[in-house]
Amino acid sequence: MRVKSTIKYLIILLLGFVFGVAVSIYLFAVEIDLLSLPYLNRTVELTEDISGHQGERKITIPEGSQIILRKRMPSSNEYCLLINSYWDDEKSIKFLPSKAKVFEVDSNP
Repeated sequence: MRVKSTIKYLIILLLGFVFGVAVSIYLFAVEIDLLSLPYLNRTVELTEDISGHQGERKITIPEGSQIILRKRMPSSNEYCLLINSYWDDEKSIKFLPSKAKVFEVDSNP
């Protein structure tokens, strides 16, 4: 009787270990900045026109536009424009293997 309970205990222990490893891989394989979670995906509205540049490319976002604020690090904010599109095929875009370059905000728009 004692052997059966020991084997049952070892099987449950092994299953718990395997389940714990699988859950850990699933949870921590996705990059999450836990310190910025309260600030992720907050909608903000611009109170003035903003101009920015990415190398030779320039963009102006008018006052009143709604964008998403994502706080990544202390003293560093990331703002995202929402672009809704009904593209069926992706001829207009190209997937890149690297992270996107940022637009630097011009000091005087």
